[in-house]
Amino acid sequence: LPRLDDPPASPRPPLTDGIVPLRPADERDLGAIERGIRDPEVVRWLGQPEGTAADLRADLKRARRDLE
Repeated sequence: LPRLDDPPASPRPPLTDGIVPLRPADERDLGAIERGIRDPEVVRWLGQPEGTAADLRADLKRARRDLE
């Protein structure tokens, strides 16, 4: 059984509306993720982020390995 903290498996075929595909986060997204988690409204509702862009990069690599 999968653990609750395991990332969900990516659907096959990938989800799309025919124009925009939904894909797992990757290295190209780190800047946007970093800005998003530090956005004052996000922090207001979810609290201070735990980690840095380097931590996010490591989490993405780990999640990508788990999806393979």
